[in-house]
Order: sequence, then structure tokens, then C-alpha cells
Amino acid sequence: MRGISGIKIYAASCHLCRIISQRFLFISILLTVLSASTNLSNMEENMEILENMGFIDRELNHQALTQTGNDI
Repeated sequence: MRGISGIKIYAASCHLCRIISQRFLFISILLTVLSASTNLSNMEENMEILENMGFIDRELNHQALTQTGNDI
């Protein structure tokens, strides 16, 4: 009987680990999506900054921002 209850406890803890792992994965994906959408809005702001600085080629500006991780 003692060994059986130990198996049940182990199985329950594995189930808990799966739930925690799934929630962690969900939060990671959510943060990635939010970060990407923030970068896209910041990309447009940075495009405007570059244009105001005299860099008027939008395609070249976009390539430069993409290569530098949207860092001016």
C-alpha cells in the first residue's frame, strides 16, 4: 500500500509539472507576441525619426532598422 501511494504522489507531481510547464510556455509566447507588436510600433516611430534626420529612403531605413534590431 505504501508503494502505491508513493506512485500516486509521483504521478500527481508529474501532472503538476506539466501544468506549470504549459503555463510557462503560454506566458513565454504571450510575452514574445507583445514584444513583437511593441517593436513594430516602435519601428514606425524610428522610421519617422530617421526621416526627420534627413534619411528619406524608407526601404533603406527599414532594412537598416531590421538589421540593427530596431536600434537607431
